[in-house]
Amino acid sequence: MKYAGFFVNLDRDGERRAKMELQLATMGLTEVYQRFPAAEGNARNFPNPHIKNGEIGAFTSYYLLLKENLGRRLPLHIIEDDILLARCMTPTIHSIIDAGLFETYDIIYTDTQIPTSNVYYKTYKTLFDKITKRDAAGKVTEATFQLVALRDGKFGTASSLLIGPRSIAKLHDLYEAELRSGAQLPVDLFVWREVTRGTLKAACLFPFITSLRLEHSIETTIAERYDQLSILARDIARVSFFVDRDLNLIRDYLNKYVPLADDPHLQILMHILGFSFTDKFVDI
Repeated sequence: MKYAGFFVNLDRDGERRAKMELQLATMGLTEVYQRFPAAEGNARNFPNPHIKNGEIGAFTSYYLLLKENLGRRLPLHIIEDDILLARCMTPTIHSIIDAGLFETYDIIYTDTQIPTSNVYYKTYKTLFDKITKRDAAGKVTEATFQLVALRDGKFGTASSLLIGPRSIAKLHDLYEAELRSGAQLPVDLFVWREVTRGTLKAACLFPFITSLRLEHSIETTIAERYDQLSILARDIARVSFFVDRDLNLIRDYLNKYVPLADDPHLQILMHILGFSFTDKFVDI
């Protein structure tokens, strides 16, 4: 293989490990990806005045994985243990490597959060429609993948990222310095900060070749917590740009967990917003 894959998994999350190992086996990737044991909380006792113990654990896990792979001459694909992998994932990653894109970028994400914004949604929807072909049910039948540069936009994720071989030590050193000084941000937002500063160069593959599992997003949603429902709505939108998306399943989640109020005026405004995503709309 042209890259080394790792899935990060806590020792106590045996069910997630089993699901990921089954998915990898089904795709014939057992020899490519290996489990990396995640750090449980602040196992290394880094100074931690700013973020939660679970967040410092995730930060530590990625740092230790990079440390173990210093000197590796292959790109790394680091994934969390609760994501879905597209059928076309491996050949698409190979095409990224063959195109020499790690000469330009330190990190290439295979999916990312999309800010809940009419501007962002219209931009991504327009690009999605331009570079994919879909059947009557909305299933993607063909895609021409592109990279979206991330420096000028808000993003954040650690669920699936490719790291170029020349950037492993660079990222390791940045992580180590941040952890030893007391991490100010969770690892995904730390990377976003460094990208906006120009310290790192990052892009995201589009459409996405990995995806959140919506059932796991539901597990973290608390009934009547509207801030949590907003996070879930954002996750659902993110999944809609997955190359192996299931629109019927996505609609079911929307209708069940984030339904709109029964308000005729709201429905009018939503219709207009939907129209604003089309080629017929002119912003005057």
